[in-house]
Amino acid sequence: MKKTVIIFVSIVVLIALFLFLLTSNYKVERSIEINAKASVVFNKVNIISDWKWQAWYSIDPDMEVEITGPTEGVNAKRCWSSDNIDVGSGCLTIIQSEPYSSIKTQIDIDSQNPTYGTWVFVEKDGVTSVDWKLEIDMGSNFIGKVVGLFMEKRIAYVLEGGLENLKKQCESNS
Repeated sequence: MKKTVIIFVSIVVLIALFLFLLTSNYKVERSIEINAKASVVFNKVNIISDWKWQAWYSIDPDMEVEITGPTEGVNAKRCWSSDNIDVGSGCLTIIQSEPYSSIKTQIDIDSQNPTYGTWVFVEKDGVTSVDWKLEIDMGSNFIGKVVGLFMEKRIAYVLEGGLENLKKQCESNS
């Protein structure tokens, strides 16, 4: 019996130590090459009303969207609301915009910590390489850290689908 208790306590301590050492910051990043000038691709992201390429539209095309502030660039804000649990509700605000090279966004979803998005556009010979990275702070609680372990799988489809849709729209407009 004493040996069983020692093993059980050791397992609990190891699990607690593992959870304590887990990071709370996670990054998910995807890239794509688009056969269009950087100005075309940049504007599809910088003009907040043009975000119909976003992957969530294919999940819930009827989600409610409200755009406030300027329609493009810094402080352009897009809020959405959906009954679909995979879409939820929240707001995305452009917090930095460097024409044709980079955009930074802040995404506030429900009551979670903000998520930050970074877009980098590099054009070479009429082809634009686009890198889209999301940085998520899951907080210091153990549940958030464990959920963070699955963030790559939960978020990757949003970036991949969004980039594919962005590619289609930009290449059909060029």
